[in-house]
Amino acid sequence: MNHDPLHFTQMLVCELPFILNLPTEGYPVKIDGKEMQLLVGQDYYALFKRARPIGFVPRDAIARLGVNSWDTALPLHTIILYQESVVVPYEDSLKIGESEIKNILRSEEIRRWVLNLQNRLEDSELDRIVSEKFSELDAIQYQHYVKIALAWENQPSIERQDFFVKCVNYLIKSYMAYFRDPFAHEITLNRLASGDFIPGVQCLVVDTKSGNILYGVNRIGHAPPILRSQWAEHPENIIQKFKHTISLGQVNDPVALLQVRSYHFIHIGAYRSAIIEASAALETCVARKIRKYMLAAGESEPDVCTFLRQRGNWRFEERAKKMLKEKTGVSAADIDPVLWQEVQDRRTNYRDRIAHSDKDPNEQEAKDTVKIFLALIDLINKKIPDPS
Repeated sequence: MNHDPLHFTQMLVCELPFILNLPTEGYPVKIDGKEMQLLVGQDYYALFKRARPIGFVPRDAIARLGVNSWDTALPLHTIILYQESVVVPYEDSLKIGESEIKNILRSEEIRRWVLNLQNRLEDSELDRIVSEKFSELDAIQYQHYVKIALAWENQPSIERQDFFVKCVNYLIKSYMAYFRDPFAHEITLNRLASGDFIPGVQCLVVDTKSGNILYGVNRIGHAPPILRSQWAEHPENIIQKFKHTISLGQVNDPVALLQVRSYHFIHIGAYRSAIIEASAALETCVARKIRKYMLAAGESEPDVCTFLRQRGNWRFEERAKKMLKEKTGVSAADIDPVLWQEVQDRRTNYRDRIAHSDKDPNEQEAKDTVKIFLALIDLINKKIPDPS
């Protein structure tokens, strides 16, 4: 009898339907004082058997698999993974008994019937099959199911899984803002795409010695579009600066993130949202300029907040013209009167109407509106630099 402890590898895996354009390596993320090392990999394939997902493999490994291993292989774009080692004392295996083993056998039998599209088993028949299979287990098979039972008990906690998703989203948002890439977007636990589903986030427990997956459950799903390669490569020094930034848990530039999101919404056809995000970026840009100049002049944070919240001071036109000029010496209207008028017209005819009615802009209207809003942001940042 082997009395050695059991070694498992806990893994949380996220499959993304887009490319982050980052080298395949580890990325340190720090959020709320907690840290997680995310491993980013590119060029994976999702494998399907009988139109059902069965896993993913690196592009360079797919040729080594048997020709009957899958029916369909779709190119994936980015895999984000977190893993840690778990040591389970031998004594814990002694706590696994007949009921735990039969629960696993029951799950396997139900899964087998579902995959073969057979009718639902009656409970009595299922109990008979499970009891028969249990009685036929030899010592090696029994120990295998003990490992699976322990893997069930030692899966990553819900809190760990939620923190993983939070870290992935932080990485994605940081990437969007840092590299101005509008094709990436955050994930959610209920985000599903139409078509053939593949697991979006998998919780896995792997036998470290054999490499066999002992337990796995999917939490979200994606169906990836097919792109053959990355569309951008970033210089190594920029990549290292990015890794340093996320390792510190720094807050993303909200204006930059809102700008990138507005372009992302245009790409996916969400034109109302694109205009709202671009307008929010412009309003945030103006408010931040006022705040920075007031703080540089020696005013306290509470006084600045009180000032901005005063009745009449929260309106965009009031802030962009009167307040911005009062605090910085230049108003948004002074910078470019023609552009300012275009911004006002677009806010009246698009931003305000779509936010408060069923008006739905078309693609060109959204593109033009976003372009005008972001053009004023660029001029404000250029003509009114942050105080030193």
